[in-house]
Amino acid sequence: GKSNNLANEEAVLLQQISGTANGKNADIETQARVLSLVRKLETSAQPSPSLLSDPKEAKILDGDWFLQYTAPSDIENVDADEKWTATADEAKITTSKAGLQGAVSGGGIPVDASNNVAKQTFDLESQRVTNEI
Repeated sequence: GKSNNLANEEAVLLQQISGTANGKNADIETQARVLSLVRKLETSAQPSPSLLSDPKEAKILDGDWFLQYTAPSDIENVDADEKWTATADEAKITTSKAGLQGAVSGGGIPVDASNNVAKQTFDLESQRVTNEI
């Protein structure tokens, strides 16, 4: 099970993103707090290195996931040590900066997700990932 500290950090994160319209209405201070909390969670509860390559491990991803928050990965006036940088493995993933807040990009088309439920469904048995906004 989760440690009490991890569960507490998750609860604080959910409280911080509440009422932000999926991040669209988050001020810079909220954005910085959210990124800091996400960074803490990512470093304290790192997934297994084989999560995406081992089908048995990857099963925990199966199901529906709902977008709760989006924000730019670079925030003005945030210390350099607070900014996200790719790890060696993540650097191999092709990405592009969308500069969106409260929105997602589908096929390069920005879609406002601040008033919509954005859902991503993982179906590993069918080897399919679908997105719905």
